[in-house]
Amino acid sequence: RSMLDQSQWEGTLRTALGRSQFIDMSSESLRRDNLEVLCNMIAGEPSDIDEGIIGELTHLDLRNGIIARLDAGQCTLDEIIEYMDQYNFDERIQWKACAALWTAVSEKNNIFFKVRIIRVGGAKKILRAMEDFPFCVAVQENACRVLQILAHGDHTDRISVTLMQLGAGIRVLQTMKNNSDNARVQENACAALWSLSLNHDNKLALMDLDAANQILQAMSNHRNCEILQWVACAALGNFSNCLDHAVTLVGLGAANTILQVMDDYAGSENVQAIACGTLWNLAVDPDNQVTLMELGAAERILQAMNNNIDSKIVQRLACAALGNFADRLDHDHAVTLFGLGAASTIIQVMDFYAESEDVQAVACRTLWRLARAAGCDNQDKLMQLGAAERILQAMERHLQSGDVQMHSCNVLCSLASNREIRTKLQKLGTAAWITKAIENHPENPALKRIARDARNKIMFIPAHYF
Repeated sequence: RSMLDQSQWEGTLRTALGRSQFIDMSSESLRRDNLEVLCNMIAGEPSDIDEGIIGELTHLDLRNGIIARLDAGQCTLDEIIEYMDQYNFDERIQWKACAALWTAVSEKNNIFFKVRIIRVGGAKKILRAMEDFPFCVAVQENACRVLQILAHGDHTDRISVTLMQLGAGIRVLQTMKNNSDNARVQENACAALWSLSLNHDNKLALMDLDAANQILQAMSNHRNCEILQWVACAALGNFSNCLDHAVTLVGLGAANTILQVMDDYAGSENVQAIACGTLWNLAVDPDNQVTLMELGAAERILQAMNNNIDSKIVQRLACAALGNFADRLDHDHAVTLFGLGAASTIIQVMDFYAESEDVQAVACRTLWRLARAAGCDNQDKLMQLGAAERILQAMERHLQSGDVQMHSCNVLCSLASNREIRTKLQKLGTAAWITKAIENHPENPALKRIARDARNKIMFIPAHYF
């Protein structure tokens, strides 16, 4: 060996053994004494060959051949599962197999292939690998990636529930504890929790397993990882879509963490959108509304809207969150929001997304909550900003949208409590558009009731006339 460089040595050895190119000469399996015997073999002394070494090299050859096939995407699903079972002691094959499964699911991207993976025992093999190699980053990262994609997408509720029943939630949370300093593991674990928590029963089970605390810890430990922050906020958003959980999350400090993330990633559209959506869910609870306003959530949301005017999803989720803040009538949140410029921002959004039904609906709903809570002075400000004209434009453009029509009628009804505004609304022809809303939605009793109340109030027709 002293007369050859490393590449010549390995090439000579492979030639002597008649083995494939997949032999890994750096493997710890080839101990120093084995190499000495192989040197003798090359020197023409075959009597010194140990049959055990040849068997070991044969196994190594097969193993590396399997790894090469997994890397190249040449294995069928059945072969991947077979290798995971046959080489359950080999962490490298386990993580390569998990990676191959993720690639296969991503490429096929259909529910039938996901179901087949479950039926042939793929999920069990993945979870066993996570349990057998708890500190192998590659195994844990790739296993979490597979769990995430299996549980995500249309018609995956049964798969998601099955994964939880097999112990996926426990395994994912355990890997977060075992690998708390690894951002990639935490990122993929949070993504798996996000997908699993799309199912309501899973959401309850994960909260009982203290998943929220683990997610918040990951966010705190890895503030410089944008993708982790995004998927973590998404998971918290799923958990917060339940009133009891929303209160619990704020008690755990989720609001402070999310607002910190918004500050850290003010230029990230994805982070701002998912953060606004999570704040929207958290603000369903009246006490949370007070806490969030005190923490400066409204200012962060308005900043997100101003920085991302060309992002439809940011605008929609931000408007929805502001609407929840304005819903707390006994804390003058609506007046505070007016002072922060919320009304003018929302009207700007309505102009920018005039053709978007969902943006118009949520903007009208937020304007309604501002109008009914803010008092006459702020109702006058809404009129000065052109709110009535924007409402009528939304009604005209989205005549078939029950949500747009109903929330628009609510705004007009609230504005009509002011006599001077009522006169202006009459001149704008609001009654005619309200009548069209009733005619176009004959099977929507809630809309018909609200529309009639608005029309009667605008025309100043006392209720006892009907």
